[in-house]
Amino acid sequence: MASLNVVCPNARRCPVKVTPGKLLREVLEEACLRQGYVPEEFELVHQKKRVDLSLPFRLSGLPNNAAVELSKRSGTGSGMAEIALQDADGKRMTAKFPLDATLADVLTQFSNQFGSNLLTEDGGLQPSCAYMNKQYKGLLQLETTSLRAMGLGQERALMRYNRVPISPEELAALRDEIEKELERKATLSRDFERNKVENARREQIEQERMRKFEEDQARARAEQTKLELERESQHQEESMEIDQPPVNSRDILPEAPQADPNSWSFDSGPFRTSAAPPPQSDRLTRLNNLLSNVNQSLSGQGANGIDNLVERLANDGRISIAPQENLYPLRDFKFPDHPTTSSTTTEQSDGPSKPVENFAPAADRETIVFHKSDPATTSHNGGSKELDENFFEVNVNDLRSMQKGLAEDVKREQQRALLPKSYIEMKNKERKLVAWRNTVIRIVLPDRRIIQGNFNSNEPASRVTEWIAETLADEKDAFSLSLALHIPFDNSSSKSLIDVNVAPACTMYLKMKRTREDYGELLRAELSVTGEADADQRSKAWLSENSVYTPWTGAVIEDTRGGVVRRANDDGEAPAGKHSGDILTNRKEELVQQHDKDVAADNGTNGIPLIPSDYGDIREAINNFVTVFDARYRNGGISAKSAPNFFHGALQDAVQQAFDPVGGGAQERRPLALYLHHDRSVAANIFPQILMSDAVSSLLRAQYVLWPWDITHPDHKNQLRDWMSIGSMDEVRQVFEFRTRNRDLFPMLLLIIKEKGTLKVAEYISGTDGKEVAVEKLMAVLDAYNQIRLNSMADEAARIERGRLLEEQRQEYEASLAADRARDEARQRAIREQQEAEEKRMQEEAEEENRRKRVEQLLPAEPAETETNLMQIKMRCPGGEQLMRRFRRAETLEMLLNYLDTKGYHTDKYKFFNADFPKKDITTLDKQSTFNDLKWPAREQIFVEEL
Repeated sequence: MASLNVVCPNARRCPVKVTPGKLLREVLEEACLRQGYVPEEFELVHQKKRVDLSLPFRLSGLPNNAAVELSKRSGTGSGMAEIALQDADGKRMTAKFPLDATLADVLTQFSNQFGSNLLTEDGGLQPSCAYMNKQYKGLLQLETTSLRAMGLGQERALMRYNRVPISPEELAALRDEIEKELERKATLSRDFERNKVENARREQIEQERMRKFEEDQARARAEQTKLELERESQHQEESMEIDQPPVNSRDILPEAPQADPNSWSFDSGPFRTSAAPPPQSDRLTRLNNLLSNVNQSLSGQGANGIDNLVERLANDGRISIAPQENLYPLRDFKFPDHPTTSSTTTEQSDGPSKPVENFAPAADRETIVFHKSDPATTSHNGGSKELDENFFEVNVNDLRSMQKGLAEDVKREQQRALLPKSYIEMKNKERKLVAWRNTVIRIVLPDRRIIQGNFNSNEPASRVTEWIAETLADEKDAFSLSLALHIPFDNSSSKSLIDVNVAPACTMYLKMKRTREDYGELLRAELSVTGEADADQRSKAWLSENSVYTPWTGAVIEDTRGGVVRRANDDGEAPAGKHSGDILTNRKEELVQQHDKDVAADNGTNGIPLIPSDYGDIREAINNFVTVFDARYRNGGISAKSAPNFFHGALQDAVQQAFDPVGGGAQERRPLALYLHHDRSVAANIFPQILMSDAVSSLLRAQYVLWPWDITHPDHKNQLRDWMSIGSMDEVRQVFEFRTRNRDLFPMLLLIIKEKGTLKVAEYISGTDGKEVAVEKLMAVLDAYNQIRLNSMADEAARIERGRLLEEQRQEYEASLAADRARDEARQRAIREQQEAEEKRMQEEAEEENRRKRVEQLLPAEPAETETNLMQIKMRCPGGEQLMRRFRRAETLEMLLNYLDTKGYHTDKYKFFNADFPKKDITTLDKQSTFNDLKWPAREQIFVEEL
């Protein structure tokens, strides 16, 4: 169940349990009545915002365990609320009402406006009012519900009026609910007056304390003002006196002071001529004394010639000649809080020295760095589940554990010896040193990395910070260490790790004084980096040398031999010899034997119980139960056909057979019936006859899985309780423990169903129920579980369909992914081939360019026009380009071909024809022939054509 924590003005937290439909007005009322406050004078505030008291908890937006503050109302508690009432026909009327008015008063006043009595019944229909999705129906509830109880304040509200049918059962339920509410308020009001008086007294004391504090503050301010005024007037008077011109006459001291020159003062005794202070009017005498002391200071008189006047002038800026009341400087002397050491006794100790503790040497740190796994990822993978709200409820087991713990605490306190606390702490520290030899410390960095190191538990705590400083990349970086909840780490060199409570394992948090944007380079680079699993393994290996620590309490143990009282030894155990455990074991065996004899005498089965106390395994116990049960009750005329069909196996196997049969679906599931027998109950011989009747037996055989157990012996009952705890049958175990309080309810059939993954008891058949009642309950549970089974079958079919759709989607996704992958591979292949072709082309062009450059270097320069024996060749190229060049007639045809090659026209891709008819391909001619040999004219024309 959820709850709210109400913070009251008396600094107390008042937890109030809430349900989803509980009004916040009820929360306010319960907290006020429990703490002694008037609900009308307060309101609830959450995060500095007023909470609407008319809302239920589920609509308020408050989280579970939220802290709300009980705050004093700014206005008065009384007021008027404007109510708008709307009937079933949509007609709406408005009026104002006091907050203490009931709904019946509201309807009575609105009756005049609507022209009919709204409180009367009409054809068996009762009046009702609806507000905020909550309906108040029936005359009794309308008369007992006020506007303030509904959470209304000085505000407007809309209510809907209607007449609804109410059965007698509903009227009785409403009456019980109202009576319970009145009882709850009466219970809360028991201590209301006492708490109210206590709050008033506390408030009065607080006001008195504040009044005294303010008076003390005012008195202190007045005294401070008075002292400042006196000091100012005195300063002005002294200034006026020191400004007067000096006189020639002066008084001389009758004798020189014998005190230390450093302690001379014009206000001390030796400088005064009489015990009584001189009158303020004798200014001449005081000036003479001042001049005498000045002359003495200037002449260097006194021990070692120390000038006190110069010191006074340097420190105070002036020399006071006014009389002082402090005639004796040692009057206000007090010893210092801490002893001081003079310069002459530096080698002596200031006091009794503390014993120096022998710390252990430093261990091999084995420093490693690792990242801790993300809790969100662990939760997503199923590592942890969100706890249900029922987990935080106190159940029977929790109460039993609390009772056991309190009993042990009481026993320990009663047996504790009268020993000093320091002695017990010393003994416990010795035990810790023996048990906790090694310690593992982990430091969480700001970037969530973790440093792990090994320590001896008796090392000083200061070595932790030294170790951290050594792991940092910059040892000068300032940092601080803290424990959980921001508790600072005690970095003491005189305390061990055990003294500061960090042994044998502790996690601390590192905080750098200087903020960084990147903590990746915070540590030294040579540190070893590993995983969390390896770090845990190393930690376990280092801590494996430790043993279990048992606190030493100095308890006094009573010896069973003659009632001698002895103190426990240093190991915390009783003295050697035969102790109480042996006697308890023998007594337990005697009780078991006597129990078996009593059971045999009661049931007359030759001393054979349904389940023996020394059974081997569960199957042997069930087989023995079935055999003895059959021998007992079939002799009374029960046929073998009507004998119950008990399940032979463990309880967990029966649960699986009922709700998750192997090889079967949801249609094969059946409810589980637990038959719990008790030989000492009054119906031990009656209920088995009902169990073996035709009607009951046929239902159990066909529709249920029947599992038997005998709880006559306490050990068997505890064993069944343990099985239920292990098998996630918490609700069944709670019902079982509650029913075992009354032995006469047994034998019992617990009818168990499984709904939404939870095992719960749908019904139970006690030993006092008849055959008709048993059949009726079996059929009712069967009908309820059939509906659950149909829903499970529908869910299973939907789950199978979803699985099929998911599989089809997965296959389609894989096919689409394969097609996309093939397209990507083809596209990548085409791009790769295109790149290769482009690279090849560029390489060929580069080679061709290099070849042309080599040919161009071999080609001679064009002859000048002034030379003789020349010829001019015109070359017509593709695209209309024309080239013209002069050649010497003694040059060969190869020179012309090389020239065309340098212009990009190679013989591999082009053909060259002359102007003869028919035209000739000059590439077929001898390249070494000269133009004279070829008999070309002075002007020749060459045509270039592509191949």
